Amino acid sequence: MTPGRVVALTIGVPIVVAMIGWLCFTLVAMLDMESFPVNVTIPVAGEQLTAQIDGNLTVRQQGDVSDAKLTGTAKYNLIRPSVTKTRTATGWRVGYRCDIGVGDCSLNGTLVVPSQASLTLDSAGGDVSMTSYTGKLTLDMAGGNLNAGTLTAGSLTGSPIQVKSYGGDVTVSTFDAPLLLDTDGGNVNIQAVTSPAGGIVRSYGGDVTITFVKAPGNLEIDSDGGNLQLTLPGHQYIYDVHTDGGNQNVPSSAQGARDKITVNSAGGDVSITEAS
Repeated sequence: MTPGRVVALTIGVPIVVAMIGWLCFTLVAMLDMESFPVNVTIPVAGEQLTAQIDGNLTVRQQGDVSDAKLTGTAKYNLIRPSVTKTRTATGWRVGYRCDIGVGDCSLNGTLVVPSQASLTLDSAGGDVSMTSYTGKLTLDMAGGNLNAGTLTAGSLTGSPIQVKSYGGDVTVSTFDAPLLLDTDGGNVNIQAVTSPAGGIVRSYGGDVTITFVKAPGNLEIDSDGGNLQLTLPGHQYIYDVHTDGGNQNVPSSAQGARDKITVNSAGGDVSITEAS
């Protein structure tokens, strides 16, 4: 046997054996799927809930509860992890981490929040869905998607609904509040904005598609690389649109208009349509 073959066998055999061992371990872990129920009570102080929860969440409000409750199912392989609840400087953290990085390690739950409470939620990368939400809401989506029906400010003023998404998509059927959205890479699709208060949308890489039912007043949209498609009701607007490399299809500004639509696009196409 030549020295070259000896070296090749010396290096290659352990690598092959390790790969086979890892594949066998992965197969065993995949076959040994387990789960257990989750039931965690999260205290609400001063009608304010601030929580970071590792998992995919369905959020709903309920009027006859004083604290929030997380119920659902945790999945794991081989070694059962634990669901932890710890106090933080700003609120609560519900953690779930598996020791083995193969298979399905996930927590899927429903978070019930008192109707009168303001909610600040960090999903730690998980998806968030909600049929409706009324009141003060701040969402921090670190990679997860948001799928919502109706988000409304109710009687609150200012910008009570804020969404930050770092990579995930934001999809909302009806948005009845001033827009305050900040996305990094995900697409934004809002089918109907019913508030006339305008707002600010910042998108870094994803496409933005928004339809306004009422004239939005002053609106600012910053898009870094994604395409923008904006549908507005018939009204008089001032358009201040700047594009860097993308195409634009924008109506002419109306003489004497007071409501201003500002768009800064770094590379994506901009299309603005005024519905009749």
